[in-house]
Amino acid sequence: MAEIFQAIPFAHQASFVAFVLQYGRSSKQGEYRLYEAVRSRTKASILFLIRLDRALPSNTAYKTVEVSIGRTDRGLRLESKGRSRGVYKVANARSADRLPALVGLKKAREKSSAGTVVFWLRDERIFQQLVTLSLRLGCDRLQASALDARQIQGWGAKGREGASGRVLLLRAERPSHFVIDKALEEAGVEVFVSSKAGQLYLAWGSEHPFEDKWYHEGAGSLFMRGLGLKTVMSHVVLPK
Repeated sequence: MAEIFQAIPFAHQASFVAFVLQYGRSSKQGEYRLYEAVRSRTKASILFLIRLDRALPSNTAYKTVEVSIGRTDRGLRLESKGRSRGVYKVANARSADRLPALVGLKKAREKSSAGTVVFWLRDERIFQQLVTLSLRLGCDRLQASALDARQIQGWGAKGREGASGRVLLLRAERPSHFVIDKALEEAGVEVFVSSKAGQLYLAWGSEHPFEDKWYHEGAGSLFMRGLGLKTVMSHVVLPK
């Protein structure tokens, strides 16, 4: 059975980013979802923003439309006065409690600088190698943490292959690029660099349009990886 929502359509990602830039900071916390939908006939792609817990604000310069969405989130139908105006197949869907978190990462225009870097992995042998190599190359500002799934919300609670168990985080201040390159060559190791917002960590080689304006409530840090609408986020509460 389908549910009907008020939605704001966007022709492309750039127009959605412009919307968030204008209204994202003043938006209330809620249950937002962004759909990338493909028109069945023309194969044209369009974005639909909805809010699950209440209606979207109507005092914006952006028009709203009615959409009906099946419970499986696989199909989306544009409605007008109870009549269908188009059928779409959902290609991607992202959820977040604030609008800026719906904006995906993109490839960095410049090479990432090695400020505060976090290595995310599960292999203790590789972890020890990164620690040893960092110390050998003069980086002694290291902080290690071992987390279980209860301390992680999001994609990081399980590995890429669904493996559970401890996650090992190694935080390094200005590590050598040689250490970073070594980590990127290892299977199962991910590298994140701290954004200007401090609590936000972005996958190495990526950037976020609002990384210097990011607003995050509560304890813990946010880790983001992937590009565009395939960006995923994990909330990590580090042990004190």
